[in-house]
Amino acid sequence: MSKMNFLCPECGGNVAVDRNGLGFELACPHCAKTIPVPWETIPTNATGSPAASSLPFRNYRSQVDELARALMELCAYTAVKEWNLKAKQEQDRINQATHSADSALTPLDETMTNLFRQLDAARFEFKQQSFLKRIAGDHTKEKEIEARLAGIQNQRTYIEAEKSRLQEMSFRLQELVDCAARSAPKSPAEKAVLIKKLHQEKKDLAAKKRETMMAMAAIPQDARKQSANAGESFFIGYDPEAAASQRRGIRRAKETALAPLESGKATLEQQLINIEKRLL
Repeated sequence: MSKMNFLCPECGGNVAVDRNGLGFELACPHCAKTIPVPWETIPTNATGSPAASSLPFRNYRSQVDELARALMELCAYTAVKEWNLKAKQEQDRINQATHSADSALTPLDETMTNLFRQLDAARFEFKQQSFLKRIAGDHTKEKEIEARLAGIQNQRTYIEAEKSRLQEMSFRLQELVDCAARSAPKSPAEKAVLIKKLHQEKKDLAAKKRETMMAMAAIPQDARKQSANAGESFFIGYDPEAAASQRRGIRRAKETALAPLESGKATLEQQLINIEKRLL
């Protein structure tokens, strides 16, 4: 049966427990005191850092991304009830994992408090020794406590980062749920209205795209006309150097005028693709 490790909140010792013992109490094998077993724990490696192969948190980012894609690709939101159920289940799992992160932080904070007390006591004890003993002595005990504190701090940093990420995913998921609530039809009649609205949006976007493409086609035509007359002067006739300079300016002006139109055209095309997905 797989094991989970956690640190004793009384003495800071490493305690191993079967997974089915999470949430119960047991006697610490180091200090013999009765201690609670966290619901979720993070096993550590030899350096005191979290063991990457046994971290308890799921990848919620991919779950929420999948829900976001599913929301955009629903057939005019006809399957919105099923989507809402999946979103609620995911939100519950995120909330449960956030609660587990809080539960995992509590014993770590308690252990750090006890270890800081032990560290202060060890330093005080060392200072109470005679001058000769302090010269000959070492700080092994303090270093061991400091190493354990560093290991626990690594765990806290990891858990806090995961908690922050879970909160970010929870906020994003709630935005998707709100979007579905605003847009989802409540009846076949509302569904028909929504589909009609989507078709009208598609028609309007297609018209804007045609206008943009016509404007894009007119810019090179105007540039060619201007280039044909470049360098011409009523008094001195054709000037090659002036013609080259004018054509460079015409080319720069053409590129400057085309840039926002090309960007707008790409945006309209993406909006059309999104509407097509919702109409499929």
